[in-house]
Amino acid sequence: MNTEPAEYRKRLDIQLKKLKTDYIDFYHIHGLNWNVYQYKAEPKGYMDDLRKAKEEGLIRHLSFSCHDTPANIMKIIDTGEFESMLVQYNLLHRYNEAAIARAAEKGMGVAVMGPVGGGRITFLSQLKPREGRSLADLCLRFVFANPKVGAALSGMNTREMVEENVRIADHDQLLSPIEMEDIKAMLDQIKGLEDLYCTGCGYCMPCSSQVDIPTNLLLLNYIRIYGSQQNFKDGFIQLYHKRLVPDQEAAEFCIECGECLDKCPQKIEIPERMKDVAAELAKFK
Repeated sequence: MNTEPAEYRKRLDIQLKKLKTDYIDFYHIHGLNWNVYQYKAEPKGYMDDLRKAKEEGLIRHLSFSCHDTPANIMKIIDTGEFESMLVQYNLLHRYNEAAIARAAEKGMGVAVMGPVGGGRITFLSQLKPREGRSLADLCLRFVFANPKVGAALSGMNTREMVEENVRIADHDQLLSPIEMEDIKAMLDQIKGLEDLYCTGCGYCMPCSSQVDIPTNLLLLNYIRIYGSQQNFKDGFIQLYHKRLVPDQEAAEFCIECGECLDKCPQKIEIPERMKDVAAELAKFK
């Protein structure tokens, strides 16, 4: 919302023209947080413009996506201005359940981002689910089993992935006893790794010291999980010392400036974790 309100309306007109449509069903304010809403969106007139666009029929439903705290998400919900929202929710990070419930109570639509944690949850567990399921299948089943969730945004690279996700979404009944047992087993396997959980969203980037923060965090996770498997470990070590270090993107180049801390939706203590990465991989120089 760095654009002035008058320009914001011009942007909407351009979007409608490019999309070759007379209206947009769900118009999202991306990355909205409570401070921006109360100190900028309302006082500067952005919300007035959006309300007017709705009255004119250019927008059918006003929506927002958010990485704020659950309490602040609920404050945005309680304004009554929005008809749907997009928030993170998956079996490892369930902190938005209360906000999702509040939105459903208000009759809002709920869409979920990161249902498989950007694919990273499946890397954190070596579980082999039963009932012929994959780990991604199990993660999506957890999300869709929540009756308050209406849609999930899941990355797909192949036709087979699309077909699998459609099949999973079509099965939205409560989790079976076996599925619940498998989910518990998965969570037990990755317990203690929550402080390293990175979805790879890239919001922490760019780093002023050029450190590739998401890749460094991912390497630390892999080392801690697969450290006993030398073939995996060698690959992670090679990536760190032959690509990240020469390009000065390795954790050891972090100057602990802290610029990334407020940007991280997961509230990871990134400078501390960079020290962990550097200490762990320095052993293999």
